[in-house]
Amino acid sequence: MDDALASALDQSPPTILNSDGDEVVFCRVRFPLRSEGAAAEIRERLRTIPAFQEENEGFWNWIEPRQPAKRQSSGKLASRAVPHQGPSVRVTLDTGDTVLGTIELTGKALVLEANSRERAERGMANLAELAGALVGPALTEIETLEQVMAGRDGDVHQDRASDLPAELQTELVHEALTDHYRKTLDEPISALGDLSPRAAVQTAAGRRKVVDWLKHIENQSKSGGQPDDPMVSYDFTWLWGDLGLEKLRR
Repeated sequence: MDDALASALDQSPPTILNSDGDEVVFCRVRFPLRSEGAAAEIRERLRTIPAFQEENEGFWNWIEPRQPAKRQSSGKLASRAVPHQGPSVRVTLDTGDTVLGTIELTGKALVLEANSRERAERGMANLAELAGALVGPALTEIETLEQVMAGRDGDVHQDRASDLPAELQTELVHEALTDHYRKTLDEPISALGDLSPRAAVQTAAGRRKVVDWLKHIENQSKSGGQPDDPMVSYDFTWLWGDLGLEKLRR
């Protein structure tokens, strides 16, 4: 009877997970545009990324292609056999592709929304690299399920979560950039003749191309930004070292 009573009185909410196994929280990342003409340039850059599926000139779905073995309808909840974890949620398009987040472009800002901190960090790094000096430092808002539900029920008035402290934002951006570039070292790059950086440095001609590529992404991240911009303060030294090109950096 004690066990049954304790179970009945347990009011703590279960943990809801997305299809990646991440805890669901609602993240909104806002990059302010630095100039009036930035939106047009960013729009063209977004159109070059297959994972960003354009719905109209101001809105994109960030997608992951459908995995045949894991077909689910949009928004369907599937139970997990893990104690005190609730259902998992997966949002899909009609094609079956998973929606990782959404991107909105206005005349003043580039905005990413995702349903977990992990996805927001990945998307933030991708957009920061894509937009470069066209945008300013990102501001992030996070809202938990409890906050969303409280706001809808009208029980407690809660504003959207405050922006993360600048130091934490910088740490998150730097960690996400490191993860991104670590993966990029083994992925084909068009500027390197569709070779990965690791493969390209195996030849003298390839090394010259990799040096130019590294200088390009490093200079792009630092151009036009303020000293406290996480992109400006990111240290690319480890990339040069990992590829054995430290002596060619300057």
